Amino acid sequence: MSSEPITVSRPLVGVLTVACAVIGGVLYWNQPEGTTDNIVPHGFLRVSLLLAALWIALPSKGREAAWARVTPGNLLGGCLMLVLVAIRPKIALLALVVLVVAAFFLRPRQSRRPPRNF
Repeated sequence: MSSEPITVSRPLVGVLTVACAVIGGVLYWNQPEGTTDNIVPHGFLRVSLLLAALWIALPSKGREAAWARVTPGNLLGGCLMLVLVAIRPKIALLALVVLVVAAFFLRPRQSRRPPRNF
């Protein structure tokens, strides 16, 4: 085996994500009426979701990997949110909406200075 690192192309992962989603959607909508036990379209859709998560996490030329700046507090909060979703999905949805609204209003604002006249 060679010890060369394997590079993953972020655009290729994005194209595969879209392709799996399209194939899964086409197979799902074209299955016969009353047939819901076909696992192939669901498999394609699940793989597309997994590839989408990988695409988001991969580093690009302009930024580092998504997990490079994760703090322990963010990791703990994400794990707690997953547990909340598993136990009480409706409460988790409400908590997510509250967090998004709070993050929108509590984010740091960029101060804009008026241009200087010399």
